[in-house]
Amino acid sequence: MKKFLFIGLGSIGQRHLRNIKKIYPKSIIYAYRRKNSAPLLDNYNKALSSEIENKFDIKKISNLSNIEKLDIDAGFICSPTSKHCDDASILIKKNIHCFIEKPIDSSVGKAKRLASLAHKKKVITMVGFNFKFNPLLLFIKKFLNKKSLGHPLFVESSLGEHVDDFHSYESYKNSYTSIKKLGGGVVLSQIHDLDNLLYLFNDYKLEKFKSFTSKISSLKIDVEDILVSIFKFKKNKNEILCSLNLNFFERPKNRRLKIIFEYGKIEANFKSKEIKIFKKNKFKVKKFKYDRNDIYMKEIKYFLSCIYNKKKVNYPLSLDSSIKTLILSTRLKK
Repeated sequence: MKKFLFIGLGSIGQRHLRNIKKIYPKSIIYAYRRKNSAPLLDNYNKALSSEIENKFDIKKISNLSNIEKLDIDAGFICSPTSKHCDDASILIKKNIHCFIEKPIDSSVGKAKRLASLAHKKKVITMVGFNFKFNPLLLFIKKFLNKKSLGHPLFVESSLGEHVDDFHSYESYKNSYTSIKKLGGGVVLSQIHDLDNLLYLFNDYKLEKFKSFTSKISSLKIDVEDILVSIFKFKKNKNEILCSLNLNFFERPKNRRLKIIFEYGKIEANFKSKEIKIFKKNKFKVKKFKYDRNDIYMKEIKYFLSCIYNKKKVNYPLSLDSSIKTLILSTRLKK
Protein backbone atom coordinates (compact mmCIF):
# COMPACT_ATOMS: atom_id res chain seq x y z
CA MET A 1 0.00 0.00 0.00
CA LYS A 2 1.39 3.40 -1.03
CA LYS A 3 1.58 6.05 1.69
CA PHE A 4 2.08 9.78 1.19
CA LEU A 5 2.37 12.74 3.53
CA PHE A 6 1.25 16.27 2.68
CA ILE A 7 2.53 19.28 4.59
CA GLY A 8 0.16 22.00 3.49
CA LEU A 9 -3.11 21.44 1.62
CA GLY A 10 -3.77 24.75 -0.08
CA SER A 11 -4.45 24.93 -3.81
CA ILE A 12 -1.19 23.35 -5.01
CA GLY A 13 -1.17 20.75 -2.24
CA GLN A 14 -4.67 19.65 -3.16
CA ARG A 15 -3.78 19.50 -6.85
CA HIS A 16 -0.92 17.12 -6.12
CA LEU A 17 -3.19 15.17 -3.78
CA ARG A 18 -5.86 14.75 -6.46
CA ASN A 19 -3.23 13.53 -8.92
CA ILE A 20 -1.74 11.10 -6.43
CA LYS A 21 -5.21 9.60 -5.85
CA LYS A 22 -5.69 9.27 -9.62
CA ILE A 23 -2.43 7.36 -9.91
CA TYR A 24 -2.87 5.34 -6.71
CA PRO A 25 -6.59 5.37 -5.79
CA LYS A 26 -6.04 3.11 -2.77
CA SER A 27 -3.09 5.05 -1.38
CA ILE A 28 -3.13 6.21 2.25
CA ILE A 29 -2.83 9.97 2.72
CA TYR A 30 -1.50 11.65 5.85
CA ALA A 31 -1.61 15.42 6.32
CA TYR A 32 0.08 17.87 8.63
CA ARG A 33 -1.76 21.21 8.44
CA ARG A 34 -0.95 24.34 10.41
CA LYS A 35 -3.95 26.47 9.43
CA ASN A 36 -6.70 24.19 8.08
CA SER A 37 -8.05 27.25 6.27
CA ALA A 38 -8.28 26.00 2.68
CA PRO A 39 -11.59 24.31 1.79
CA LEU A 40 -11.91 21.35 -0.57
CA LEU A 41 -11.11 22.61 -4.09
CA ASP A 42 -11.67 21.40 -7.63
CA ASN A 43 -9.18 21.54 -10.53
CA TYR A 44 -10.04 25.21 -11.06
CA ASN A 45 -9.56 26.15 -7.40
CA LYS A 46 -13.27 26.56 -6.83
CA ALA A 47 -14.42 25.75 -3.30
CA LEU A 48 -16.67 22.69 -2.87
CA SER A 49 -19.11 22.03 -0.07
CA SER A 50 -17.68 18.80 1.35
CA GLU A 51 -14.65 18.49 3.64
CA ILE A 52 -11.26 17.57 2.18
CA GLU A 53 -10.48 15.09 4.98
CA ASN A 54 -13.71 13.17 4.29
CA LYS A 55 -13.34 13.33 0.51
CA PHE A 56 -9.91 11.67 0.50
CA ASP A 57 -10.07 9.85 3.85
CA ILE A 58 -7.10 11.86 5.07
CA LYS A 59 -5.43 10.89 8.30
CA LYS A 60 -4.47 14.09 10.11
CA ILE A 61 -1.35 14.15 12.26
CA SER A 62 -0.56 16.76 14.89
CA ASN A 63 3.26 16.62 14.72
CA LEU A 64 6.10 15.13 12.72
CA SER A 65 8.24 13.79 15.55
CA ASN A 66 7.59 10.08 14.87
CA ILE A 67 6.71 10.28 11.21
CA GLU A 68 9.22 7.58 10.25
CA LYS A 69 7.03 4.97 12.00
CA LEU A 70 4.34 5.46 9.33
CA ASP A 71 6.61 4.10 6.58
CA ILE A 72 5.87 6.99 4.22
CA ASP A 73 6.76 6.57 0.51
CA ALA A 74 7.20 10.32 -0.01
CA GLY A 75 6.35 13.69 1.43
CA PHE A 76 4.93 16.65 -0.46
CA ILE A 77 6.05 20.02 0.87
CA CYS A 78 3.31 22.50 -0.05
CA SER A 79 3.62 24.91 2.86
CA PRO A 80 4.41 28.66 2.47
CA THR A 81 7.72 29.33 0.72
CA SER A 82 9.65 30.41 3.82
CA LYS A 83 8.85 27.08 5.52
CA HIS A 84 9.80 24.73 2.67
CA CYS A 85 13.31 23.83 3.81
CA ASP A 86 12.38 23.63 7.48
CA ASP A 87 9.61 21.15 6.67
CA ALA A 88 11.63 19.18 4.14
CA SER A 89 14.63 18.83 6.46
CA ILE A 90 12.47 17.09 9.07
CA LEU A 91 11.50 14.43 6.54
CA ILE A 92 14.90 14.08 4.91
CA LYS A 93 16.55 13.51 8.30
CA LYS A 94 14.17 10.56 8.63
CA ASN A 95 15.11 9.27 5.14
CA ILE A 96 11.79 10.22 3.55
CA HIS A 97 11.85 11.24 -0.12
CA CYS A 98 10.57 14.78 -0.76
CA PHE A 99 8.78 16.72 -3.44
CA ILE A 100 9.14 20.43 -2.68
CA GLU A 101 6.93 23.00 -4.33
CA LYS A 102 8.71 25.86 -6.06
CA PRO A 103 10.63 27.84 -5.09
CA ILE A 104 12.82 25.67 -2.87
CA ASP A 105 12.66 28.37 -0.16
CA SER A 106 13.07 32.11 0.35
CA SER A 107 16.44 31.64 2.10
CA VAL A 108 19.53 30.68 0.11
CA GLY A 109 21.29 29.56 3.29
CA LYS A 110 18.48 27.17 4.22
CA ALA A 111 18.36 25.82 0.67
CA LYS A 112 22.10 25.08 0.60
CA ARG A 113 21.95 23.32 3.96
CA LEU A 114 19.00 21.25 2.78
CA ALA A 115 20.84 20.22 -0.40
CA SER A 116 23.86 19.18 1.66
CA LEU A 117 21.62 17.12 3.95
CA ALA A 118 19.78 15.47 1.04
CA HIS A 119 23.04 14.53 -0.69
CA LYS A 120 24.40 13.09 2.56
CA LYS A 121 21.27 11.05 3.26
CA LYS A 122 20.92 10.06 -0.42
CA VAL A 123 17.24 10.89 -0.31
CA ILE A 124 15.44 11.57 -3.59
CA THR A 125 14.30 15.19 -3.73
CA MET A 126 12.69 17.23 -6.47
CA VAL A 127 11.51 20.83 -6.77
CA GLY A 128 8.21 21.51 -8.52
CA PHE A 129 9.18 23.61 -11.51
CA ASN A 130 6.41 22.08 -13.60
CA PHE A 131 7.17 24.18 -16.69
CA LYS A 132 9.89 21.63 -17.43
CA PHE A 133 6.93 19.46 -18.53
CA ASN A 134 5.12 22.22 -20.46
CA PRO A 135 4.89 21.31 -24.19
CA LEU A 136 5.58 24.90 -25.30
CA LEU A 137 8.75 25.26 -23.25
CA LEU A 138 9.99 21.82 -24.31
CA PHE A 139 9.37 22.74 -27.95
CA ILE A 140 11.36 25.97 -27.54
CA LYS A 141 14.21 24.08 -25.88
CA LYS A 142 14.45 21.69 -28.85
CA PHE A 143 14.06 24.57 -31.30
CA LEU A 144 17.03 26.35 -29.75
CA ASN A 145 19.17 23.24 -30.10
CA LYS A 146 18.39 23.01 -33.84
CA LYS A 147 19.72 26.56 -34.50
CA SER A 148 17.53 26.78 -37.62
CA LEU A 149 17.22 30.57 -37.24
CA GLY A 150 20.83 31.21 -36.29
CA HIS A 151 21.92 32.47 -32.91
CA PRO A 152 19.41 34.02 -30.48
CA LEU A 153 19.99 37.75 -29.99
CA PHE A 154 17.20 39.04 -27.78
CA VAL A 155 14.68 37.41 -25.43
CA GLU A 156 11.60 38.99 -23.91
CA SER A 157 9.77 37.11 -21.14
CA SER A 158 6.72 38.59 -19.44
CA LEU A 159 4.10 37.49 -16.95
CA GLY A 160 1.33 39.66 -15.61
CA GLU A 161 -1.36 38.24 -13.32
CA HIS A 162 -3.48 39.86 -10.64
CA VAL A 163 -2.73 38.45 -7.20
CA ASP A 164 -6.43 38.62 -6.27
CA ASP A 165 -7.15 36.06 -9.00
CA PHE A 166 -4.87 33.38 -7.56
CA HIS A 167 -7.29 31.88 -5.03
CA SER A 168 -11.01 32.52 -5.11
CA TYR A 169 -11.45 30.95 -1.67
CA GLU A 170 -9.33 33.49 0.22
CA SER A 171 -8.48 37.17 0.25
CA TYR A 172 -5.19 37.93 -1.49
CA LYS A 173 -4.20 39.81 1.66
CA ASN A 174 -4.03 36.49 3.52
CA SER A 175 -2.15 34.57 0.83
CA TYR A 176 1.51 33.72 1.41
CA THR A 177 2.24 35.43 -1.92
CA SER A 178 1.35 38.78 -0.33
CA ILE A 179 3.27 38.41 2.93
CA LYS A 180 7.00 39.06 3.20
CA LYS A 181 7.72 36.76 6.16
CA LEU A 182 6.13 33.84 4.30
CA GLY A 183 8.35 34.32 1.25
CA GLY A 184 5.88 36.26 -0.87
CA GLY A 185 6.41 38.83 -3.59
CA VAL A 186 6.24 38.65 -7.36
CA VAL A 187 9.89 37.58 -7.80
CA LEU A 188 9.61 34.37 -5.77
CA SER A 189 5.92 33.64 -6.35
CA GLN A 190 6.36 33.91 -10.13
CA ILE A 191 9.84 32.40 -10.23
CA HIS A 192 8.90 30.05 -13.09
CA ASP A 193 9.74 32.62 -15.74
CA LEU A 194 13.21 33.30 -14.39
CA ASP A 195 13.83 29.57 -14.07
CA ASN A 196 12.65 29.10 -17.66
CA LEU A 197 15.33 31.50 -18.92
CA LEU A 198 18.06 29.72 -16.99
CA TYR A 199 16.79 26.38 -18.31
CA LEU A 200 16.60 27.49 -21.94
CA PHE A 201 20.06 29.08 -21.88
CA ASN A 202 21.77 26.78 -19.42
CA ASP A 203 24.88 26.55 -21.62
CA TYR A 204 25.33 30.33 -21.53
CA LYS A 205 27.07 32.29 -18.78
CA LEU A 206 25.19 35.09 -17.06
CA GLU A 207 27.59 38.01 -17.38
CA LYS A 208 25.61 40.86 -15.86
CA PHE A 209 22.12 42.07 -15.07
CA LYS A 210 20.25 45.17 -14.02
CA SER A 211 17.06 44.91 -12.02
CA PHE A 212 14.37 47.06 -10.47
CA THR A 213 11.65 45.93 -8.08
CA SER A 214 9.00 48.00 -6.37
CA LYS A 215 5.52 48.06 -4.91
CA ILE A 216 3.64 50.51 -7.15
CA SER A 217 0.00 49.37 -7.06
CA SER A 218 -2.65 50.00 -4.41
CA LEU A 219 -2.65 46.33 -3.38
CA LYS A 220 -2.61 45.75 0.39
CA ILE A 221 0.61 43.75 0.46
CA ASP A 222 4.04 44.23 2.06
CA VAL A 223 6.05 42.78 -0.85
CA GLU A 224 7.13 43.90 -4.31
CA ASP A 225 4.46 43.72 -7.01
CA ILE A 226 6.63 44.38 -10.06
CA LEU A 227 10.02 43.34 -11.44
CA VAL A 228 11.74 44.81 -14.48
CA SER A 229 15.13 43.33 -15.31
CA ILE A 230 17.68 42.94 -18.11
CA PHE A 231 20.17 40.08 -18.40
CA LYS A 232 23.22 39.57 -20.57
CA PHE A 233 24.10 35.99 -21.42
CA LYS A 234 27.29 35.03 -23.26
CA LYS A 235 28.69 31.87 -24.82
CA ASN A 236 31.98 32.19 -26.69
CA LYS A 237 31.42 35.24 -28.93
CA ASN A 238 27.63 35.02 -28.88
CA GLU A 239 25.69 37.39 -26.63
CA ILE A 240 22.00 37.48 -25.73
CA LEU A 241 20.13 40.27 -24.04
CA CYS A 242 17.08 39.15 -22.06
CA SER A 243 14.23 41.21 -20.67
CA LEU A 244 12.19 39.75 -17.79
CA ASN A 245 9.05 41.54 -16.61
CA LEU A 246 6.72 40.33 -13.84
CA ASN A 247 3.80 41.96 -12.08
CA PHE A 248 1.03 41.19 -9.60
CA PHE A 249 -1.67 43.51 -10.98
CA GLU A 250 -2.29 42.79 -14.69
CA ARG A 251 -5.64 41.66 -16.08
CA PRO A 252 -6.29 39.58 -18.04
CA LYS A 253 -3.41 37.23 -17.31
CA ASN A 254 -0.55 37.43 -19.78
CA ARG A 255 2.40 35.06 -20.13
CA ARG A 256 4.56 35.34 -23.22
CA LEU A 257 8.06 34.50 -24.38
CA LYS A 258 9.65 35.98 -27.50
CA ILE A 259 13.08 35.09 -28.91
CA ILE A 260 14.58 37.06 -31.78
CA PHE A 261 17.26 35.23 -33.78
CA GLU A 262 19.59 36.25 -36.56
CA TYR A 263 17.16 35.06 -39.24
CA GLY A 264 13.75 35.17 -37.63
CA LYS A 265 11.90 34.88 -34.33
CA ILE A 266 9.50 32.76 -32.31
CA GLU A 267 6.71 33.96 -30.05
CA ALA A 268 5.10 31.73 -27.43
CA ASN A 269 1.75 32.57 -25.86
CA PHE A 270 1.25 30.26 -22.87
CA LYS A 271 -2.34 31.38 -22.37
CA SER A 272 -3.50 30.55 -25.91
CA LYS A 273 -1.10 27.57 -26.03
CA GLU A 274 0.46 28.47 -29.36
CA ILE A 275 3.83 29.32 -30.83
CA LYS A 276 4.41 31.49 -33.91
CA ILE A 277 7.58 30.96 -35.92
CA PHE A 278 8.67 33.78 -38.24
CA LYS A 279 11.25 33.27 -41.02
CA LYS A 280 11.85 35.19 -44.26
CA ASN A 281 8.65 37.24 -44.02
CA LYS A 282 6.58 34.11 -43.51
CA PHE A 283 5.22 32.59 -40.35
CA LYS A 284 3.55 29.44 -39.19
CA VAL A 285 1.54 28.75 -36.06
CA LYS A 286 1.96 25.64 -33.95
CA LYS A 287 -0.93 25.00 -31.57
CA PHE A 288 -0.75 22.73 -28.54
CA LYS A 289 -3.62 20.81 -26.99
CA TYR A 290 -3.28 19.92 -23.34
CA ASP A 291 -5.06 20.44 -20.07
CA ARG A 292 -3.23 22.46 -17.43
CA ASN A 293 -3.39 19.55 -15.03
CA ASP A 294 -1.67 17.28 -17.56
CA ILE A 295 1.60 19.09 -16.80
CA TYR A 296 1.22 18.57 -13.05
CA MET A 297 0.37 14.92 -13.61
CA LYS A 298 3.51 14.36 -15.70
CA GLU A 299 5.54 16.11 -13.02
CA ILE A 300 4.26 13.85 -10.25
CA LYS A 301 4.61 10.69 -12.35
CA TYR A 302 8.22 11.60 -13.04
CA PHE A 303 8.93 12.15 -9.33
CA LEU A 304 7.32 8.83 -8.41
CA SER A 305 9.26 7.01 -11.14
CA CYS A 306 12.50 8.33 -9.63
CA ILE A 307 11.48 7.01 -6.22
CA TYR A 308 10.30 3.57 -7.23
CA ASN A 309 13.03 3.03 -9.84
CA LYS A 310 15.69 4.49 -7.53
CA LYS A 311 16.63 6.95 -10.24
CA LYS A 312 18.42 10.26 -9.75
CA VAL A 313 16.33 13.36 -10.47
CA ASN A 314 17.50 15.16 -13.62
CA TYR A 315 19.48 18.33 -12.94
CA PRO A 316 16.83 20.87 -14.14
CA LEU A 317 14.48 19.58 -11.42
CA SER A 318 17.11 19.06 -8.73
CA LEU A 319 17.85 20.98 -5.57
CA ASP A 320 21.09 22.28 -7.08
CA SER A 321 19.31 23.75 -10.09
CA SER A 322 16.60 25.32 -7.94
CA ILE A 323 19.23 26.88 -5.67
CA LYS A 324 20.87 28.49 -8.70
CA THR A 325 17.53 30.05 -9.61
CA LEU A 326 16.89 31.12 -6.02
CA ILE A 327 20.30 32.80 -5.74
CA LEU A 328 19.60 34.90 -8.83
CA SER A 329 16.04 35.71 -7.70
CA THR A 330 17.26 37.04 -4.35
CA ARG A 331 19.83 39.17 -6.17
CA LEU A 332 17.03 40.55 -8.37
CA LYS A 333 14.98 41.48 -5.29
CA LYS A 334 17.88 43.55 -3.96
